[in-house]
Amino acid sequence: DAAFTEPQLEPAALRRVFVQGILVNVLNPKVAIFFLAFLPQFVDANAPNATMQTLVLGLTLVSIGLVSDSLYALAGGSVGDALRRRPTVARTTRIVAGSVYLGLAGIAAIAGIKFADG
Repeated sequence: DAAFTEPQLEPAALRRVFVQGILVNVLNPKVAIFFLAFLPQFVDANAPNATMQTLVLGLTLVSIGLVSDSLYALAGGSVGDALRRRPTVARTTRIVAGSVYLGLAGIAAIAGIKFADG
């Protein structure tokens, strides 16, 4: 089992990880497309402050996302720490993952044979 131990990595600086996360989200085109396609549906175009409505909706979305993603990160970190303390979890995970991969390989092989036969 020594060959399957998790490599010890140097922890990254939290500031660097935070900046990388912000850059990924700011440069993600899906976010811009979402804002351009989804938010305008909830803005009253005839209101004198449509820009303010859009900003409030956007900030609300960002706030909800920040809170929910932070909770997921905290929960994931706690669960990950708990699982890493149990050596049987790593072995079970490898067995399950290997079985899934073998099953997928078998399905791919069968599908390839059926596809080749027409």
